Amino acid sequence: IGTSGKGLTRFSPKKNEWHTYQTDNKKGLRSNRIMSLLSDNDGDIWIGTQEGGLHIMDSNENIIAYPSLKNLENVTVWCLQNNTDDNKWVGTRESGLFLVNKKKGILRSFQKNDDGDGLPSNNIRAIAQEAGQFVWVGTQDDGNGLCALDIVNEQFYNYTVKEGLANDVVYATLPDEQNNLWLSSNRGITKFYVPEKLDSTPKIVNYTNYDGLATEFNTGAYFK
Repeated sequence: IGTSGKGLTRFSPKKNEWHTYQTDNKKGLRSNRIMSLLSDNDGDIWIGTQEGGLHIMDSNENIIAYPSLKNLENVTVWCLQNNTDDNKWVGTRESGLFLVNKKKGILRSFQKNDDGDGLPSNNIRAIAQEAGQFVWVGTQDDGNGLCALDIVNEQFYNYTVKEGLANDVVYATLPDEQNNLWLSSNRGITKFYVPEKLDSTPKIVNYTNYDGLATEFNTGAYFK
């Protein structure tokens, strides 16, 4: 269980025991604000923190900060997403999007550029990957909404309120069984029908307070 200021807590149902890891108990955490968690096939837990970078807890409950990943050392890691068994997507608040291998380190990184043909924002709030070559990225800053990354061709496609999104702050990107994406935002929930060609205009349906929802969603406000 990741907390906002109280570190990381593990609960054992069999023993009915709780154990908390914090910066002051010498367990290796650099921050007590846990923003994201992801388990891998080795039983290790990837931990994204606020302003403390990326950590991994192994099966012996040792927490290791990534000393070799200088670009991720003191950043805020909003989100983590599986790519393969060994590789994970890492979304940060200020440094863009990274593909990280547990043993090899950073494999690829994507940041906003001045040419306007790259990642539209360095503030990555959500990541989802379909089977295949596309990664979907929810952004927060600069009115950049939802972004699709074609991994093979390293090409980006951007969708904002101009294309019909309810809001350009996207907190979650959840795929469903029909290959649609569900987005939570500052103005309700959006159902995004993924177009066959990413450079075409998608079909979008928005659900707001007029449909009985809360108007504003926020960090962690999603579930599948």
